[in-house]
Amino acid sequence: MDLDEKELLIRAMCSANLPKFLKEDKDLFECIVRDLYPDVQLKPLNMAFMEEAVGCILDKQKKSITAQFKEKLLQFFDTSNLRFGVMLVGPPNGGKTTI
Repeated sequence: MDLDEKELLIRAMCSANLPKFLKEDKDLFECIVRDLYPDVQLKPLNMAFMEEAVGCILDKQKKSITAQFKEKLLQFFDTSNLRFGVMLVGPPNGGKTTI
């Protein structure tokens, strides 16, 4: 990747922590990161291949995707590539099985 060292550090912190946080904690964490690294703007990663594949699968299942679900799906993808074991927790009908 052609990324700045600070950007790599922030991405690593976000990948390791954001999937574990509740919305309120996520907002606080992102605010802290912006305060610590005000000069760093994260460029969006190209996840078009993943979004296209997810779109095809969900279309076949006649399901729609929300922005929050898409975010969690991409976090799960990243986390599963970094860790040996991953546990999805949440309320009934929260999307765990679909992810």
